[in-house]
Amino acid sequence: MVLRAGLILCLAAALVSAERGCPYPEEIEPCTCKQHGEYVDIQCSNMYDTEELLRVFENARRYHFNKFTLMGSTLQYIPHEVFDDVEVKYMTMDNVTFRNTFDEVPSDPGLKELFARRVKVLAGWDWEKLSGFKNLERLIMLDMPLKKLSADFSPNVSKKLKYLSFQWCSIRKLKDDEFADFADLEEFELSQDAIVDIKRTMFPRRTKLRSLAVEYNKISAIPNDLFSDMPNLEYVAFKGNMISVLPEATFQPVMPHLRYLDVRANPIKCDCLLVWVLQYRHLNLSGKCYKPKALYDKNFYELKPDDILC
Repeated sequence: MVLRAGLILCLAAALVSAERGCPYPEEIEPCTCKQHGEYVDIQCSNMYDTEELLRVFENARRYHFNKFTLMGSTLQYIPHEVFDDVEVKYMTMDNVTFRNTFDEVPSDPGLKELFARRVKVLAGWDWEKLSGFKNLERLIMLDMPLKKLSADFSPNVSKKLKYLSFQWCSIRKLKDDEFADFADLEEFELSQDAIVDIKRTMFPRRTKLRSLAVEYNKISAIPNDLFSDMPNLEYVAFKGNMISVLPEATFQPVMPHLRYLDVRANPIKCDCLLVWVLQYRHLNLSGKCYKPKALYDKNFYELKPDDILC
């Protein structure tokens, strides 16, 4: 009896072991599987048939893969059934065209991160299709013509989001309370876009933000209250905007814990209004003078007290 039980346990262990890692190549053709570190990644490219994608996932379902990458493909949509009974924690969509992202709201496979680059959705990006991803913590969108975030963004995107990044998305305007419901947000980036202002009301009142990067936009002034109630903020980047003044009163609430401030590629005036920030030796400060002419292109770290005339 003991021998029989031991044999059953050995067979079960062998079966589990066989199901770890990548499927056999012939099971998931034309897709492939790559394993590196903790990631077991099913990678599909040049996909044009939703049924073929369904077949791949059906054959891969019994394996312990945790990442799905879709590249260089054109599909009507991703069938919602692909996420049934799988644990996909990371998903990448790169250079893909859809009619719709999903045919229906998919069940949550435990998705933690969604990376989308050069994704074109002919019917328009539908945030409701992401509403099933209740545990999403990282959302990265790159080189996508969103122009603005529609009204269904906040109601449908996971409130567990910790990292949110938009780059090259042609975003021109944000609502006054655009991200106010994302209380767990720790890192925010909006770069290479076209917004002209950023407001404190866009973020939660008692925010957990550690990093705020709004680079290469068209911001000309930093609001007086932008850094109020930001007790965890350590990193601020306004590189590539149109900012000329760094108001002391604006930054004062975060100076005790701010570690990095990047204002490179801004028309900064190196006058009396800048002296205050040079006194914080713990701060990693990156920037150059634009005015006066005598200090043009001089790095902040090169400035001496008597360089600035008051």
